[in-house]
Amino acid sequence: MFDEAEEIVLGCIIRGALSAEEASKTLQPENFLKAPTRHVYEAMLALHKRKEPVDIMTVPEQLARQEQPEGMEYVDSLVHYVPVERPAFYVGVVRDRSAWAHRKMS
Repeated sequence: MFDEAEEIVLGCIIRGALSAEEASKTLQPENFLKAPTRHVYEAMLALHKRKEPVDIMTVPEQLARQEQPEGMEYVDSLVHYVPVERPAFYVGVVRDRSAWAHRKMS
């Protein structure tokens, strides 16, 4: 499940179990190590910044505007990654794994 932490965080945002605003307090796009999930998160943040809904309909539209089609394939599957009881735990997992990976690459 830790390998799927990025998808879980995005799924929580798509389903409303975690707001993009709350996630952005801890996570930056570079915390997402997989390019498609990073693109989806960037789309979510762009929508949030414009005060638009972040949902299953608007995220693919934003990805198209950003010309990031590789993230689109993830959006439909994200609704399956929602442990609504502890979304903040998975935010921490993404942050910590990112920090570890960046240190390892240095």
